[in-house]
Amino acid sequence: MEFNFRKTRKRIFEIIEKSEEGDRESKLYDFFIMMCIALSLLPLTQRVTTPFLRHVEIVTTIVFIVDYFLRLFTADFKIGKGALSFAIYPITIMAVVDLVSILPSLILFDPALYAIDLLVAMRSLRILRVVRVFKVLRYSKSISMILNIFKRQREPLAIVGALVFGYVVLVALIMFNVEPYTFKSFGDAIYWSVISLTTIGYGDIFAQSALGKSITVISALMGVAVFALPAGIITAGYMEELNREKNYKLIAFDMDGTLLNSDKEVSEGTIEALKQAADEGKEIVIATGRSLTGVLPYIEKLPMVHFGILSSATIIYDFWEDKVISMDNIAWDQIYDIADAAEQEDIMLLMMSEGVGLLDKDKIDHLAEYHMEQYEKLYRENATLVENPLEMLRNANRKYEKINLYHTSQKARLRTRHRLENLPLELVDSEETALEITPLGSSKGTGLRMVCRYIDIPMKQTIAVGDADNDLSIIETAGLGIAMKNANKKVKEAAQVTVADNDHDGCKQAIEKYLLGD
Repeated sequence: MEFNFRKTRKRIFEIIEKSEEGDRESKLYDFFIMMCIALSLLPLTQRVTTPFLRHVEIVTTIVFIVDYFLRLFTADFKIGKGALSFAIYPITIMAVVDLVSILPSLILFDPALYAIDLLVAMRSLRILRVVRVFKVLRYSKSISMILNIFKRQREPLAIVGALVFGYVVLVALIMFNVEPYTFKSFGDAIYWSVISLTTIGYGDIFAQSALGKSITVISALMGVAVFALPAGIITAGYMEELNREKNYKLIAFDMDGTLLNSDKEVSEGTIEALKQAADEGKEIVIATGRSLTGVLPYIEKLPMVHFGILSSATIIYDFWEDKVISMDNIAWDQIYDIADAAEQEDIMLLMMSEGVGLLDKDKIDHLAEYHMEQYEKLYRENATLVENPLEMLRNANRKYEKINLYHTSQKARLRTRHRLENLPLELVDSEETALEITPLGSSKGTGLRMVCRYIDIPMKQTIAVGDADNDLSIIETAGLGIAMKNANKKVKEAAQVTVADNDHDGCKQAIEKYLLGD
């Protein structure tokens, strides 16, 4: 099996980052780290360290060290600045939090480290270990929402903050000069001004003259008004954030049986709805088993489509920039096994290599035998016809991201599936007798996650529309899964809602009712 170093690093990044919907391994990792954070705080609840608490701290520190280096190891995916990312990451806020939470405990691993004064000093400052609490910021949805609120409302909050600061200083100046014997220093006046403005009033410093008491009353009343301002701003921001979470920003369509009608065309009504969605800033994505060459003819009529999840997510393509974002290929040893399995049945091969569909030339006039006659126009116009496709596979002179095996019957497809099911491959039934083969882990659902990470859209703000088995992963992964009326039973059971079929503007309905909320 071919080892892909970059793909492995990328998967590590996906797991250690805050989990997305449908990523079980990432959710388990998040839970594990949260438990470690909680356990690491146990020693701080006791004045005396017991052997048990010492071991708890050592184990959790080891976990934090591994987590830190995994994040550094995958920093380029997080920061997106190539090799420079590895230099930038250690000085990011969360990386500093991670490091500070680790350093005070390093001294437990080797007594020789007591010679390092800095570590001894950090160990003596128990408060530094409390920094571990801030690691939770990565995983808490509520905290993330609060931080987003402060970020989006920073300008009005800054104005209110300046108003409060100015008022505190002004009142402190007045009281400092009205009651010089009560307030020994301007710092005392500032302290009094803050506690009176916040209406706390500890009673350790208080006005004694009639004028001073009058100013205190005014200050307390002003405090109620002043602190109502940021409360209102934060509340409004919270409601805005909740509405933003419910606001769908992206919609992904399967093509055949979904976006395309029975004539393999996109209806005018759907095109108009797509234009309206694009005008409102929505991201339009095509998620299809087709190769790039099988999709490009439609893009001329659909310029609003930004991204393509192509060849069952083995290619992620940016149509606006005309570039490949990501590509995955089937390993060579697995291609030989596929060729051996295909040779045992009457099969028509469609091989997808670097976005180009390569079709068996001898079978183009016999599509009906493989239940694919509806694609004759597409194949004749866009596929590259080749001779001896099995020989091409075995020559290993090309890379293949996807291979489709079209059978004469469903029983023949089942036999082929049994021959390949123990290999590290994704096997998906499609059409009437087709078997789609892609690298393990490739699916429309993983493709949607990749696109969402690329453009920073939460999964909960996505919609996916489909009709067949190869759409199940994206239907289950998206924030809202929509099945076409012509979809099979599995897809309808997986989806939250159903729209009209592909011959009656089901996609138009999905856009207008769910994406735009008309």
